[in-house]
Amino acid sequence: MDSAPSTETVVQAIQTLYHNPDPAGKERASAWLGELQRSVFAWEVADQLLRNGQDLETSYFAAQTMRTKIQYAFHELPPSAHQSLKESLLNHAQNLVSHASPVIITQLALALADLALQVAAWKCPAKELIERFGNTVGNLPFLLEVLTVLPEEVNSRSLRLGANRRGEVIEELAGSCDLVIQLLIACTQSCAADTRVQAKVYRCLGSWFNLGVIQGEAVATSQLLN
Repeated sequence: MDSAPSTETVVQAIQTLYHNPDPAGKERASAWLGELQRSVFAWEVADQLLRNGQDLETSYFAAQTMRTKIQYAFHELPPSAHQSLKESLLNHAQNLVSHASPVIITQLALALADLALQVAAWKCPAKELIERFGNTVGNLPFLLEVLTVLPEEVNSRSLRLGANRRGEVIEELAGSCDLVIQLLIACTQSCAADTRVQAKVYRCLGSWFNLGVIQGEAVATSQLLN
């Protein structure tokens, strides 16, 4: 792919992929979209599509593209672009997650988690995410999802974090565990009747516990198990 396609062209290809009854047309659209995702133009296109928030299929494609680019092609971005990508993703999440499909929430959560793990300049990401998304009930499913995948992605083979960076991340996450436990307790209290949120709370707790950054004693003496 020699130049960036227009967002209109990309949306048309996505619509063809999902809604065209012709198998050959679907196959051509899939191949073209795959080529786009592998190109350097995917960063800007995905960002624009997320900003537009046009429909479920388009937003999912954009969020998935952003996640795969961060996982597998992060080297394409110069360090000077890391901060703007972080702010852009946080803004997309802020605008989308209160009404987005769970599949889009998952892709955005993975994108932010994988970005945080690879950008050493992003200090205490869990704390920043809680401060940004923790005050609105509608944002809690997304916040709990990103806090769940953040520890899980530390040992992801896709990211291949070096031993030194992995050690730094684990130390930072350990420093945020009290704040995370406080958030989880608040979620169980404010969303006591919401079984979906309750399930996310304990899945998140398990993720931090499995990484070894939350000690069993801290959980046992908290209100989470009462």
